Parts: sequence; C-alpha cells; structure tokens
Amino acid sequence: MEIKHIITLRWSLAVLILVVIVVPSFLSPDSGFQKARISVLSHPNSYSIHLELAELAAHASDWEVARREFTHAVALVERPVIGNLAGLGKRFADVRVKVFAERYLREEIARWEYALLRQPGNRDAYLMLAILHYQFSDDSETQANWQKAWEIDPNNEQIHALGRFLGVDQ
Repeated sequence: MEIKHIITLRWSLAVLILVVIVVPSFLSPDSGFQKARISVLSHPNSYSIHLELAELAAHASDWEVARREFTHAVALVERPVIGNLAGLGKRFADVRVKVFAERYLREEIARWEYALLRQPGNRDAYLMLAILHYQFSDDSETQANWQKAWEIDPNNEQIHALGRFLGVDQ
C-alpha cells in the first residue's frame, strides 16, 4: 500500500509541475512578433509599438500586417513632430524600407527579368534573380534561376558558392 501511495504522490507532483511550469509557457507569447501584437492591443495609441510590430511583420514577410501597422504608426504621430524629434524621422524611414521591401524586391526582379529579355544569356542576371527569389522564399524560382546561371558558366565560383548556400551545388 505504501508503494502505491508513493507512485500516486509522484504522479501528483508531476501533474503539479506540468500545471505550474509548462502550461503557462503555452499561454504566454513565445515570439517577439506575438508579444508586439499583444502590446498593440494593450497600447493602441502608441506609435512606437505599432512601428515595432510593422518592423517585425516585415521581417516575417507578413507584408499586409507590416503595411497596416506602419500606416497606423504614421497616423498616430503628427507630421511636425516627426521632423522635430531627433531620430524619430530616421526610425520611421528605416522601418519604411523594411515594410515596403516586398515592392522593392518585385521592382528589382522586374529589372533583372528585363535585362534577360535584352541579353538572354546573362549569367549575372540569373544569379541575381536566384538571390532575389530566395529573399521571397520562392524555392522553385530560386533553384531554376541558379540552374540557368550554372548552365551558362558551370565553373564560376560565385555560382558554386550560392549553390552551396542553397544546398543545390552540382
């Protein structure tokens, strides 16, 4: 009877540890992105928290949330204040580049695709397209463009270096 009591006590202790330590970790936000989302709910009129969430969303390639939060942050700050507070205008400018990176990447892809129309065998254009598509997490386009660059110049060290990075080097 005593052994059964010890086993029951151990199980009770294990359940208590689970409830006290493990369960709260599932309920608390585990990423900076989730923490920032909760902070926005707690402080809806804080431009800096909206700006931080915009930056984190852009880093996570969640362009819709990034644009929405950036726009909201700008709306919370009066225009004259941005120029008058040291560093605030620069902070907005830095985050704006990240938030609208998707647009810049798409424009850059279009430029390199146009270069290929003018020079179809341009190894560097294929290499740049591979890098740009990698930034979009578009694996099939990344590998296809890397493959074309490799076919044009299979002995180029830059192509091999990128291939090793991508895990596709031949």
